[in-house]
Amino acid sequence: MKDVFTLNLLLKEAIAHGCHHKAFQLINQFQSSGGRPNTYTFPLLAKSLISNSALPCAPSLHCLALKQGLSSDISVATSFVALYGKLGFVKSALRVFDEREERDFVLFTAMISVYVENGAIDEGLRLFGRLNKEGLRPGAITLVSALMACMNMSENLWGKGVHGFGLKMGFGHDCCFGACLVSFYCKIQCFRGARNVFDGVYHRDVALCNAMISGFAQRGMDLEAFGCFREMRENSFRVNANSFTGLLKVCANSGANWLSEMVQ
Repeated sequence: MKDVFTLNLLLKEAIAHGCHHKAFQLINQFQSSGGRPNTYTFPLLAKSLISNSALPCAPSLHCLALKQGLSSDISVATSFVALYGKLGFVKSALRVFDEREERDFVLFTAMISVYVENGAIDEGLRLFGRLNKEGLRPGAITLVSALMACMNMSENLWGKGVHGFGLKMGFGHDCCFGACLVSFYCKIQCFRGARNVFDGVYHRDVALCNAMISGFAQRGMDLEAFGCFREMRENSFRVNANSFTGLLKVCANSGANWLSEMVQ
């Protein structure tokens, strides 16, 4: 097999079914037959390593990308930044990031996430600050990564700054950003801020409602928590375990009869 398009399709199928060992058998067979992987191949293999917890193989995969002359491709670089981040190799991830002369917000988001996941909060926020200076428009996921960093800081101004920046960029109605904002404001005990964010998102999803229910429960606002849950049911949202976590906190104080009425 020398067709890289076919290889990538087979890799994608193998990974989707959890056959990670088969994925690497495929790439070995492909190379043995003289085939050359492309820029779509390495992100798939990196994803397989993360899913299979075979992270020690990351340097070998990176070496293969270097030999093929593909490591400088932005999608390949992004996948290796994420992969090294899962290993806890922050310096290796940063080296890959710095080797790219041109970067997009996806690569920035990956590197910010690496910092946040490995406890380098200040570095993550500084990198977020570079986005605007380099003329890049962040996506909602980038803002969420920055907010996750802010949740681990004692200073709240950074989080409020990210909120303001997100509003300026037009993400005020984004559910993903909104859910993270609600969690942030609840964590700093600013429940009015959390409620304002929630009320400002007109088309809500399960994650946003769950965050608000948790905030209501934390505040002891029983009626509001169950009202939010009722709204989820009325909108045919598929409630999950997180939906009930906040409700159970309320029930501990209000009595289980509340819950029985709501779930019927």
